[in-house]
Amino acid sequence: MLSTIFLLFATSIIMIVQSQTWIGTYTAGSTCNTAVCCCSSGQIVVTNPTINMLAVTFGLTGQCGSSTTYIGTTPYPSGYTGYLTFAGQNLTLILSSNSQTISTINPAGSACNSNASRNSAIKQFGNTMAIVALIFIGLTKVV
Repeated sequence: MLSTIFLLFATSIIMIVQSQTWIGTYTAGSTCNTAVCCCSSGQIVVTNPTINMLAVTFGLTGQCGSSTTYIGTTPYPSGYTGYLTFAGQNLTLILSSNSQTISTINPAGSACNSNASRNSAIKQFGNTMAIVALIFIGLTKVV
């Protein structure tokens, strides 16, 4: 009986607690001032081409010269803050705790800060890890 209660408790925790998920598609917000800044626009796609990297692609609008698309990579963040070099600026990326928005802090000034809202997420190993954890918990005997 005690092991059943423990199993239910552990399952609940595994299903509630989730780590940050950068991977997915986002829609660029309208907070960036296109009259004075080069801003992201349209769909922002974040993928994980290698275990240690994020690839980021998005459209550009505003004071971007002849560039219309940004394609770049950045080291995979170990938490909720990452960095990206964009238009000669080192941007700080902040993922919300629920992984639904990315805010961008631009050193050029607050008029060039932006945000993006998640459209979808690409699940990576979430179900596999939960199953492995459940099997491990189910096989352990509580004394």
